[in-house]
Amino acid sequence: MNVFLGHVKRTLNRHALSEIRTRICMIMTVGAIPCLAQDVPVFTLEQCLRYGLEHSATARQALLDEEIARTQVGQAGSLALPQLTMDAGYRRLDELQKVDLEEGSQTVGSLDNYEVTAGVSQLLYSGGQVGAALRAARLAREQADAERQRTNADLVRDISIQFYGLLLAEERVAVQAASVEQLQSYAAQTAERQRRGAVAEFDLLTAQVRLANEMPRLIEARNQREMARAAFATLLNYPSELAVTGRLDRAMNLDMSLEPLQQAALRQRPEVLRSQIRVGLGREAVANAKSEYYPELRAFFTYNGANAYQFVAYEDEWVWHWNAGLTLHWNLWDGDLTRQTVKQRQFEYQQLEIADVSVQDQVLLEVRQAHLSLAHAREALTASGDSVSLAGRALAIASARYESGLSTYIEFTDANLALRTAQLASLQAQHDLAVAVVRVQHACGKLQDDDVAAVDGLK
Repeated sequence: MNVFLGHVKRTLNRHALSEIRTRICMIMTVGAIPCLAQDVPVFTLEQCLRYGLEHSATARQALLDEEIARTQVGQAGSLALPQLTMDAGYRRLDELQKVDLEEGSQTVGSLDNYEVTAGVSQLLYSGGQVGAALRAARLAREQADAERQRTNADLVRDISIQFYGLLLAEERVAVQAASVEQLQSYAAQTAERQRRGAVAEFDLLTAQVRLANEMPRLIEARNQREMARAAFATLLNYPSELAVTGRLDRAMNLDMSLEPLQQAALRQRPEVLRSQIRVGLGREAVANAKSEYYPELRAFFTYNGANAYQFVAYEDEWVWHWNAGLTLHWNLWDGDLTRQTVKQRQFEYQQLEIADVSVQDQVLLEVRQAHLSLAHAREALTASGDSVSLAGRALAIASARYESGLSTYIEFTDANLALRTAQLASLQAQHDLAVAVVRVQHACGKLQDDDVAAVDGLK
């Protein structure tokens, strides 16, 4: 009976070993498929930022909004400039009019009647409406510029964060590939030692199983990297695949004091500037509404020429006349519409002032949150600093013990898993710190489109 059970066990082990080898071959075949072509461009962070700011749809739309706002300044300025008009007309009569005289009847007028009128008018006074319109238009242009800066700052933040995420995905692939390569090497050594009878078949099965379990993690890391590359290309509006190059463990020299960061945010954040501009626009809207209380004064000059006046033809066929003067328009009573409109604009102005305070409070809160995240990321990176070196030493000892026959393969694979876990944790901490720095810079208003090179240095 014992002989039979031993035979069954060896048979099952051989079948299990065969199945494991088959799975490993399939997994290695899938994992060996190249993910990218050899001519895929490799971008640095600065190149990604410049390309994204130039080709991103949101950045281009914000730039067009700013140009539209510039045209509004010219539209408002046209109210203060002279208005020149010209009218021309032609009229054909079916017959000339006859006038009865003592000597008989006489036809008067002309069958073909021509008339030309040119005029110019100038607004002299409108109760401050023109000045308010000009100031509002300039504020609208500044608001569009602030909105463009906000859009570009958000884009720089998103590109930087996804860039570091893609770097992390690349590093994860490298760590998993190194782990698989090491397990493959030791699995081959174990197979050779088992062939010589130095180790049991159980050790070989263990090595094969650990390798088979590690390969899916490598495939998953590669898939995540490819998805990150596709998402990054979409963010940049890049037409094809791309890769990135850079480092996660960069020097992060930022002032850790909270108050200077908050003061910088109140000075530099486009959201704060835009809110203050909206308050100014509300103030000009009140002034524009109050202008309806006052009269409007215009000067005009008209020059007229015609070959006939009604049915009387001029002797020289064309006669020219001019006239000039002033017009005064004053809406003395409009059913209380102006007063109610002024009250509405004043209430809206008060709402904008309240909203401005709320925006500043929100910005200060974002800075505080980003500051706390940065402090936490630095602490996490410091805590994970020694784990990689310690795990590396443990793996070296486990490897030496296994090669000397003092330990099992399980001890070695556990040490290998500990090293890979420590490496991934350290990479994640470096990534989190880089992202935290980007968020602090964005919260302080330092990520501007005209300072891309400084972003690359993370100063």
